[in-house]
Amino acid sequence: MFPTSSSGMSPGSGSYDLRANVALDLFADLDPNAAQSEIQASYEIMVWLASFGDVEPVGYSRKSVCLTQHIGDVSL
Repeated sequence: MFPTSSSGMSPGSGSYDLRANVALDLFADLDPNAAQSEIQASYEIMVWLASFGDVEPVGYSRKSVCLTQHIGDVSL
């Protein structure tokens, strides 16, 4: 039984309360051994592919954000 929409409904099964996400979780570090550990890695990169129910990444906001990045003398 797999969800067919973000409403938490599945055909023929009635309604149920589903809160889940589908994500790729990558860990990175200059040390290859530390990069193999979610505890020791310096960086975590999460790519959210889908969410069901009202699950969102921590800090997620539906408001538009306009940021300027500065790298040396270049502003992006």
